[in-house]
Amino acid sequence: MQDFLHPNRTDNGQKARVMRLLGRLGATFLHLGQDCVEAKRPEMRFGREDAAEASRRVGANCGPMALAAITGRTPLDVLPFIPRWDDFHFTTEVMMAIALYRLGHVFAWQEHGYATTPYDWPSLGLVRIAFEGPWSRSLARQELLKRSHWIATSRDDHGRLHIYDVNIMVGGGWRPYAKWRDETLPFIAGRLIPGADGRWRGIEQFDLAPWFGGSPRDLMIVTGESIAA
Repeated sequence: MQDFLHPNRTDNGQKARVMRLLGRLGATFLHLGQDCVEAKRPEMRFGREDAAEASRRVGANCGPMALAAITGRTPLDVLPFIPRWDDFHFTTEVMMAIALYRLGHVFAWQEHGYATTPYDWPSLGLVRIAFEGPWSRSLARQELLKRSHWIATSRDDHGRLHIYDVNIMVGGGWRPYAKWRDETLPFIAGRLIPGADGRWRGIEQFDLAPWFGGSPRDLMIVTGESIAA
């Protein structure tokens, strides 16, 4: 399993291999377009002090925090489901997929590549964004992944997009997309990503409430009951 999970392994066959791995664990894969159940955003079960405690105790950062926010758990609850967290303290897309599977969630996984807009982000899910800078001139995906960040997304009854970001735990961590884009993103790029030029893009998304008519390359994982011990 180490080869699947290592943060530096970014070749194109990774997704296919992890799908086969999850299949061996018992997951069932269906193309989008089959019956899907809409989900609603769960209530937050942790606050600023809980996030700080998880960060201090086990190094929890944006990946576990976003996963906890969108699944209605605490960061310490979800960390045991993220494979080899103690080795990496970094959440790859493969580690996130396995964690969602272990937690018993149905989801669609889509790789954005180089084209995405927030209009396509899930009504309930996770998005991994990457910040651009001088490293963007390299074609190595690894350079982007080193400067990536996990957020959770949801939409209200009017279709308005809201973002959970561990950097804005004041007020529960969720805020309207425009406020996050205009205030939080510049803070992250300017203070936390040395050399970032202000540009960014989505590179992965996990949709926990898949709709009909998705792209044929999107796969939905039907997990049934959690396999957690």
